[in-house]
Formats: sequence, C-alpha cells, structure tokens
Amino acid sequence: MLPTLVIGLREGLEAALIVGIIAAFLGRHGRRDALPQVWVGVGLAVLICLGFGVGLHLVSESLDFTQQERLETVIGAFAVVMVTYMVLWMSRHARDMKGQLMGAAEAALAKGSARALVTMAFLAVLREGFETVVFLLAVAQHSGSGTQALAGAVLGIVIAAGIGYGIYRGGVRLNMARFFKVTGVVLVLVAAGLVMSTLHTAWEGGWIVFGQTPALDLHWLVRPGTLLESLFTGVLGIQARPTVLEVAGWLLYLVPMLGVVLWPRTVRRLLLLAMTGMLITSCTSKAGDPGDGTVTVTLTDAGCQPNPKSAPAGVVNFTVTNGGANNVSEAELLSGGRMLGEQENLSPGLSGGFSLRLDNGTYQIYCPGAGQEKFDFTVTGTSTSSWRNNPALVAATGQYATWITVQVGQLVTTTQSFVDDIAAGKLQPAEIGYGQARVFYERVEPVAEIWGNLDRDIDGRIDDFAKPADFQGFHKLEQLMFAQHTLTGAQTYANQLLANVKQLQTLVGQATYQPAEIADGATSLIDEIQKTKVTGEEERYSHIDLVDFQANLAGSIQAFTVLEPALRKIDPDLASTVRDRYQAVVTALTPYQQNPGSLNTGFVDYDTVGPAARKSLSQVVNAFAETMSKVAGKVA
Repeated sequence: MLPTLVIGLREGLEAALIVGIIAAFLGRHGRRDALPQVWVGVGLAVLICLGFGVGLHLVSESLDFTQQERLETVIGAFAVVMVTYMVLWMSRHARDMKGQLMGAAEAALAKGSARALVTMAFLAVLREGFETVVFLLAVAQHSGSGTQALAGAVLGIVIAAGIGYGIYRGGVRLNMARFFKVTGVVLVLVAAGLVMSTLHTAWEGGWIVFGQTPALDLHWLVRPGTLLESLFTGVLGIQARPTVLEVAGWLLYLVPMLGVVLWPRTVRRLLLLAMTGMLITSCTSKAGDPGDGTVTVTLTDAGCQPNPKSAPAGVVNFTVTNGGANNVSEAELLSGGRMLGEQENLSPGLSGGFSLRLDNGTYQIYCPGAGQEKFDFTVTGTSTSSWRNNPALVAATGQYATWITVQVGQLVTTTQSFVDDIAAGKLQPAEIGYGQARVFYERVEPVAEIWGNLDRDIDGRIDDFAKPADFQGFHKLEQLMFAQHTLTGAQTYANQLLANVKQLQTLVGQATYQPAEIADGATSLIDEIQKTKVTGEEERYSHIDLVDFQANLAGSIQAFTVLEPALRKIDPDLASTVRDRYQAVVTALTPYQQNPGSLNTGFVDYDTVGPAARKSLSQVVNAFAETMSKVAGKVA
C-alpha cells in the first residue's frame, strides 16, 4: 500500500499543482469563463487513464502464464524507467516549478486564447495519470495485492488533491524541493524492488536464462505473514531467496539513484561517471564458453544439435532453449532407446534444462518433430566420483523404485475396474472410475515417458497424435464419455489402454533410476501442473484437472522425499525451501477441495475456477518448480 500511496501522492500533487496554478491564473486575469473547459479536460484525462488501466488489466487476465509474465516484465521495466525519469526530472526542477508554469501561462494568455491553458491542464493530468496507472499495475502484479495497491493510490491522490486545493486557496505552504526529495528516496527504494521483480518475471517468461543461482537466504527475516515480510516483499520487492542477477540489478539501480537524489551535484556526477564505466565494461566483456559438463541444446525446426557434442564423464548439465522453433518443443537424452532425461513444453523463446550423471558412452539428443530428430552426443573418460558412493542416495533410488512399482500396480487395478465398467455399459460408474485411475498414472508419469510412445498411447491428448484416427488412451475414453456421452465404441480403446498399462507395469519392474533422474522427474511433474493442469488443457472434457494437479504434486513430493535425507546434508537450505514452497502449493489448492466433489474426486469442477484464481495457482506452482529444479544438480 505504501508504494502506491507515495506514487499517488507525488503524481497527484504534481497534477493538482499544475491545474491549481492554471485555475488561479485564469481567475486573476478575468478568464473564469474558461474554468469549465479546464474541468472537462481534467475529467476526460482521468477517464482515458482509467480506460487504459482497465484495458491493460483485461489483456493480462486473458493471457497464459508465460505471456502474463512477459507482459508483467514489460510493465515493470516501463514503470522503472518512468519512475527514474520522474525522480531525475523533479530533482532538477522542483524549486522553480511554479515559476516555469506561471511563465508558460502568461505566454499562452498573451496570445489571446485560454485554449493553450486548458490543453496544458489536460496533458498534465493525462501524463501523471498514465504514470500512476503503469506504476500501480507493476506494483500490484508483483506484490500480489491489487486491492491494497489500489487503496494506496486512491488515498495518495485524495491527499494530493487536498494539498493542491490548500495551496490554491493560499492556506498551505509546502517546500517542494524537500517534499520531492523525501518521496524520491521512497520511490527509488520501491523502484529497486521492481527491478528485482522484473528480472524475476523475465526469467519466468523465458527471456533470461542466466544468473539464477541463489545469492542470499532471507527466510529468517522474510517470514510469510509477518510485518517484515510485508515490508521487504510487499513494499521493497525483496524476496526470501533472491538470485545473483536480482541482487546485482537491485544494487546497480539503488546505489547510483540514491546518490542522484541525496548527494551533492559534484559527487553525483562522479558517481554517474563511475557507474557508466562499470556498465560499459560489463557490457563489452566477452562471455566465456560453457565449461566442462555444460551442454547447450537449441531447438530449431531443423534440429537440436548439442554444443559441445561431447562432455567428460560425470555430472552433465543440459540447457535447452527454443530458438524460434514452431514444430519442436522438447529435447530428450536417449540411451539405447530409453529416455534418461528431458525438457519439454518449451514454446519459442523459453528455456529449461536437466542434469544427469553420465558414464562413458554414446547417447542421442532427440527432438521429435524437427527436420533431423536425433543427434549423437558422446561422453568420454571416467568420472572420479559417483552418487553410488553416497549411501543415502543409493537408498533413495531403491525406495523410489519400490514406490513406483506400488503405484503402477494400483494403476493396473483401478484401470481394470474402469475397463470392467465400460464393458458392462455403466457410464456413470465408468466416469467416476476414470478419475480414480488417473490419479495413479499422473503420479508416475515421468517414468512412463522413459519408454518412448508409451506415455502418448496411455495419456496423449488429441493434439499429440498426427492423425485424429490414431487418438487413443485415457483421453480418448474421456472424450467419448464426457463430450459425446456414450460408451459406444469404447471397448476397443479400453482394452488397448489396459494392455498398455500392463506393459508399463512389466517395464517398471525392470527399471533402475539415478538420483538426478528422480529429481528431474519431480521437476517434470511440477512443469506438467503448470503447462496442462492449471491451464485446464489436460482434462478438457471432464474438467477434473485438480485431481491430476494433486496427483502430480504427490508424485513430485514423493520423489523429493526419498532424496531429502541426502539433500539435507548437501544443501539444507534448499531442502527447507522446497518443503516451504510445497506447503504453499498445498495451501493454495485447499480452497478448491469439496466433499464429495465433482465426479467424487474431492475437488470442484475446474470450469468453476476463474482466470484470477488460476493465475494465483500458477504463481505458487512456478515458485515450487523454480526451487525443485535446483535439486538435480545437487544430487547428480
């Protein structure tokens, strides 16, 4: 509330001063007949600004998560630029602002027309209004409380109007230079927080892929629900675990801008020269090549050539970026036809990655849909260390394999019941059985993806099949039951689904897992929530997406749980953060639980969850995914 109150006060006061000076000038010069035109111009400017703000908000609500993050990045960056310009301009002109306005008014009235003064008032309110709207949207988006942000802005504008009226009537005197200096300091602090938030949304939107190593752990200070959390996160934009890039951006903005506002002119110039030199040096320095163990894979419609084409044995970190491909959205690492790791759901401009410990041998990078789909990748030498030397990680792989076997066994059992209801022609029991079987598949989905097209044949949506006639699996049956309200023709698909599920059971009985695979699988499940559950894409006919959401979440946290004892010895802070962010997702999901719920699922029909609520879910899931994605590199 404080940031928007200050911006409302500053912008409102500037507009009120300009309008008040113009109104007083017209009165003293016998041109009160022009005052109604001034008020009409002011009202029109206010309406235009309100329309602009509502329009931006509606556009944001209509976008998916990635597009929303990109729009928030643009708005945040514009707000930072706008506040910076405003602070710099006012630091130079606050003292003689009234004199400049009076001179301009006299020049305009000397020409025999008050139209220029009416236009001046209109443009002043329009400019300040646009700045207020942009800043308000930026702060509201990053603070998460639109109501408080709006209340703060309104209160600031009301106070500004009161001060402006008092100055107009002659009863209030205000030291403009001191006022704008004090509020300038507050705004610089807020804008520095916006720099951090904007860098974060740029990463979430896929525009920034570097500098994401955590720089600080402020959980001891920024505790959810406390006054300090409201101050640091809500007002100053500082998160509990800022990254290196976010801290660097905060410092590079805050230090010189505070110097500009507070320090003498000579020192200010020296500081700006020094900062300019630092920025030029940093921009012209040559970025180094990826070091050993780091491989970049750029997706294009032509292919996905790894760079470099080989790496030494040990932990290999794959960074995958969609370089503008429209037909390719994922990259997989294959060994003998088995998928070891993957990054999927990358639309143009987005990035992601995975980490694995690889032994000497030849592998393949696979990008389905490209002109050339497979590229060789070689691992040379011998690793000097291995997760197999860590008893806690060895135990984790065995525990995970056992859990997967149990879950797939329950998947076979519930799928068999589902198929039996279809065979008996029982539509309503089959609809309920559909959701019960889905739970167990969604918990283990990354494992099913190991074996090529098996995941598609069990869980593929109609978009995943080149020919609609090939559409099969759970979602084909979902379409028949919930879109066409029939079981006619369903038996063939049901039998094939059961056969595929049993094949999965056979395969997992023979499978082994690396710790990094388990961690990557946990991240993949959270990505699935983000890309297909929060959007409502997965269960487009039955609308039981929240069942899948919870199942993905359960599978992800189980994978983390088996790794947690080892991770707490390697990076206890990361382990605690994963737990905290998991609990935040659980809390966000709780309001949508219902007994018995839609189709006895325990959750509401997802069609009843509006865009704003979906965005809130998306934000906590994204924070969870961001943290979980760091686990694989720790346990590989």
